[in-house]
Amino acid sequence: LHYKGGEHNPNEGLYEMEDDDGVGGEDGQKEGVGRVLPKYPIREVCRRENLPGVISVTLTSALWGGAFYTSFVWMATYMDVLLDPPVNHGFWVNALALFFGIVLVL
Repeated sequence: LHYKGGEHNPNEGLYEMEDDDGVGGEDGQKEGVGRVLPKYPIREVCRRENLPGVISVTLTSALWGGAFYTSFVWMATYMDVLLDPPVNHGFWVNALALFFGIVLVL
């Protein structure tokens, strides 16, 4: 980044406001010297500069949820009901894969 240009921070200086006493403002909550948290954090999240990050976090979690549903809910139904010939004990195979793949890994 040093060779390509300066760092882009759309919120630079937004939370580093100081009052006359140097502790913080009346429109936010105080956190240390010179730091002010916004009074309405949801309003700050919905700012135009923050929307790409919010959208990417939402889509990333939706991708994980969809992959989990496909792997451990739909796949058991597919193996037991739709596949010809069906996999014997497809739901148990899927339950064991869920147990070993997620529960033991954590």
